[in-house]
Amino acid sequence: MEDQKLKEYIDALVEEKVNEKTLAFQKELESIQHQLSTVQVKENEKITMLVTSFELDKVIPAFIIANGAASFGMDVTLFFTLWGINALKEKSIYKGKNIKEKMITMMLPSTPKSTTISRLNMMGVGTSMMKMMMKENNIETLPDLIDLSVDMGAKLIACQMTMGMMGITTDEIRKDVDFGGVALYIEEASESNITLTF
Repeated sequence: MEDQKLKEYIDALVEEKVNEKTLAFQKELESIQHQLSTVQVKENEKITMLVTSFELDKVIPAFIIANGAASFGMDVTLFFTLWGINALKEKSIYKGKNIKEKMITMMLPSTPKSTTISRLNMMGVGTSMMKMMMKENNIETLPDLIDLSVDMGAKLIACQMTMGMMGITTDEIRKDVDFGGVALYIEEASESNITLTF
């Protein structure tokens, strides 16, 4: 009986904390959407984003802003490095890799579908609840947001240094992605009116 009460208490606590996180996330998205609705974009404006995270509550806002900017006619570039590069993966390949590269491939996600929230993941329960609440509030999934950004003309660039360090091959990355290094990022950022980091 005591075990049942403890389980109910923990379940209620998890639900409360995830609801708090989801409400904060939803308020942030509403704030972004409101700001975008009041923006006056000049011709030939450009935005460049540096995406270093692969956590759901960081990558989704990056793509929402990217898609919003593209809808206003801005040139959009997203440069993915470190953990952020996992948003561009469509599969994992082990063939031809050394033991360390195979181990990190095993630890890294294979597709954007497997991303989790940064806090209160609770062994996947928090992430599942957030994805369910996103669906209920008509917020697109991460894979759909990525596809939409490509359809709207955003340029996605994968960091070659990160790929080499983590043993990620070009065959594991989406076909609509460009590859480059720090020089390309600096070139893109230097031409931009807005630069953001996620």
